[in-house]
Amino acid sequence: MAGETILQLEDAILPLLAPLKVENGGYLKTLKTYAGEFHEAIERIVITPPAILFAFYEADHQPEDEDEWQTWSFLHADSALRSEETARRGGASGTGVVGTYRMLRDSRALLDKKHPVGLADVGPLLWLRDRVLAIHPTWSVYVAQYRARVTYHP
Repeated sequence: MAGETILQLEDAILPLLAPLKVENGGYLKTLKTYAGEFHEAIERIVITPPAILFAFYEADHQPEDEDEWQTWSFLHADSALRSEETARRGGASGTGVVGTYRMLRDSRALLDKKHPVGLADVGPLLWLRDRVLAIHPTWSVYVAQYRARVTYHP
C-alpha cells in the first residue's frame, strides 16, 4: 500500500509545480521525477536547466501511530556560463538565468502547506529545509525537502 501511495503522490506533485513550466508561462525547462541521473545529466547536459527533479526520499512513523510521514526531495538546478554566483542569484533580465534561490522561493510558494490533488489520505506538503547539494563553476544545485503525513485505513 505504501508503494501505491508513493506513486500516487509522485503523480499528484507534478501538477502543483506545473505553473513554473515554460509551456505554462513559467521558466522551468525540465520538471520531472528523479531517477538518479542528476550528476551525469548536468555533466552531459542531458537535462536543460533551469530544472527541478524530485523523488521520494524516506518514510518513517512512530510505533504507536499507524500514519506514515513521507519525505520528498526536490533538486533545483540552474546554470550560467558567467559563474556559479549567477546560477545561484540569477542573471540580469533577459538572460534566461533564473537562479536557484528564486526557484527555491517559487517552488515553496507552490508546495508548502498545499494538499496533493486527489489524495484524501495525504496531508499537506510541509517544508522542512533547503540546503546546498553541489556548486560547480557554472551551475548550482540546491535540495528542498518536504514532508507529508499519509493516513492508512486498515
